[in-house]
Amino acid sequence: MLESKRQNNFDAVRLWLAATVMLAHMIVILPADYGVLKLYTDYVDGSRAVQCFFVISGFLIFRSYRASKTGWRYAGRRARRIYPALCATVLACVMLGAVITELPLSQYLSWQTLRYAVFNLAFATFAQPDLPGVFAHNALHIVNGPLWTLKIEVMFYMLVPVMCWVARRFVRFEILAVAVYVASATLSAAAQHFDGPVAQSLRLEQLAHQLPGQLSFFMAGALLEYRLADFRRYASGLVAAAAACLVAYGAFDLYILYPAALAVVVIYLCVQIPVWVPAARYGDFSYGLYIVHFPIIQTFAAFGILAGSPALRAAAVVACCFGAAALSWHAVEKRWLRAPGVGMQAAGYAGVGGAIDLRSPVLRRTAVFGNRGRHRLSLRRGSA
Repeated sequence: MLESKRQNNFDAVRLWLAATVMLAHMIVILPADYGVLKLYTDYVDGSRAVQCFFVISGFLIFRSYRASKTGWRYAGRRARRIYPALCATVLACVMLGAVITELPLSQYLSWQTLRYAVFNLAFATFAQPDLPGVFAHNALHIVNGPLWTLKIEVMFYMLVPVMCWVARRFVRFEILAVAVYVASATLSAAAQHFDGPVAQSLRLEQLAHQLPGQLSFFMAGALLEYRLADFRRYASGLVAAAAACLVAYGAFDLYILYPAALAVVVIYLCVQIPVWVPAARYGDFSYGLYIVHFPIIQTFAAFGILAGSPALRAAAVVACCFGAAALSWHAVEKRWLRAPGVGMQAAGYAGVGGAIDLRSPVLRRTAVFGNRGRHRLSLRRGSA
């Protein structure tokens, strides 16, 4: 069983990233003079924070799959971690909409509201992102923007077993991961540099913002997990090279190495440096903060709450968002992770929403010989 003691910074990094996304959205939805905070989000913006989340997901979800004894157990872990809080958030938004909508309640309770609930619970936020009469006068009418990333997360959940099966039978995982990474990064680079009729017909920009273009971040994280011992051995040199690649990306727009460089820095912060703070001492609020903050900020904008005092309004927004995230954790998420007879770690706490013991014997290096007799890491679930 995975130990409950925190041996890494995954909790702290995830909470930092979720807070970054929250602050970036606050600055856009509630414009004001935020000073240093604005400079911070200009560099570490919401999009970059989401990319870092995808890197961490690649690392942790790949590890979670290999720790699961069956595919059903893996699916159950992932569902318990992500879906209960999503259901609570979507239903809370529907109830909030009933209170603040500009339409009569009889008109609000319409087919459009049902569509919102159904599509958002099915990870299809793009099909119905707004509620009737809710946030109609805001710059953005979307009820909960960050939910768009969850469908990419879920698709990656489904892709992991397929990739592990292919790697066990046909090709070394390192080769497969690098091939997928290069294809994904090339697609994103092409979307950045080409904007002609061919690019538009191929929908390169749309694909770059969805799973095909974001897979490079997932795969970079998964490959670092797979070769974690080697990463730790050469961590200092790798992080120095990654920093140089990030500088080159900023100066010359060299995208192809950007996801890998970002992954090296993120995983270095998570597993290589001493533990920063016990971020999950009172609960793991990162996932809740990520999915609840947007409608709260939208509500502040819709009613002009504390509009005359930007500093006080910002403090109130942060307090409300963290309060809602704490409520989500203690009232919903933690209860589902504590399945009857199953500890939080075994229930899936080692996935998107919890820290893991990187020394777990379930996931240690093992000698497995493939068709070519090469020494490999085990890709079998529950192998020891």
